[in-house]
This record gives sequence, C-alpha cells and structure tokens, in this order.
Amino acid sequence: MVVRNLIPNQVLDEANSAFDAEAISSNRFIYRQATANPERHIFTQHGFMLNSILNPQSLNPRYFSKFRQSAEKILTHQFMQKLLNIIFSEQGKCVQGMYFHGNPATWAHQDTYYLDSEHIGTMVGAWIATEDITLDAW
Repeated sequence: MVVRNLIPNQVLDEANSAFDAEAISSNRFIYRQATANPERHIFTQHGFMLNSILNPQSLNPRYFSKFRQSAEKILTHQFMQKLLNIIFSEQGKCVQGMYFHGNPATWAHQDTYYLDSEHIGTMVGAWIATEDITLDAW
C-alpha cells in the first residue's frame, strides 16, 4: 500500500533539519541498523552516511535531542496511528526504527527474515520518505 503525504511536510522538514544539525556532523558512536553495534559514520564518496541509524527514537537525548524528538513525531504521528488502527483495529507498536541517509546497497531480501512478529508474516513495516529522491540520486 502506498499512502502519499501521510506525514505533513513540516514534520518531515523538522526531522531533516535536526538530522543535519545534530546527527550528520556528529563523530559519536551510534547504533547501526546493519550491525546493531555502536559505530561512527561511514560516508559514501558523495558524502552520504552509509551505515544507517538503528532506532533514532532511542538516541541519547543529551546529544541528539531534536533529531530524536523529530523521529518520535514521525513514528507516532496521529495520521500514522490512525492508519494503523484502520488496518489492525488496534494501536500500532514501534518495534524498530531505522534512518537511512545513503543507499547501503542492501541485497534483495524479505524483511520477515530479519524481523517479524510472534506469528510469522503478520508484522507490517512502514517506509517513510522524509524528502523527495530522484531516480538518479547518489
């Protein structure tokens, strides 16, 4: 299912600004999606962060308060919650969050191999684009 404009642009813009101000310039160790280990940024030749952030909603608020708050706003936004309630007839639960900046060139896979509910195949994932990306983007 594709739901366009579910999260208001202002909320997405705040997240991108907070990422630029606090996260991308940081040299701190941050837990990463691919390894689940704390690591410093790895950048592509074009300057994009390659090692995606695991659970931005759980980042240390001492160093990443605005970025963490903006991630929480996106993941818990009332429109997202309303949609999940329509689909499941209950409130959604965030199991894991990820923030991608660059393309990690992930191999073809099904997310259920890595993360699923107690009843295999019943978890839903949401991919939220925080900005428009062109097909030829680096």
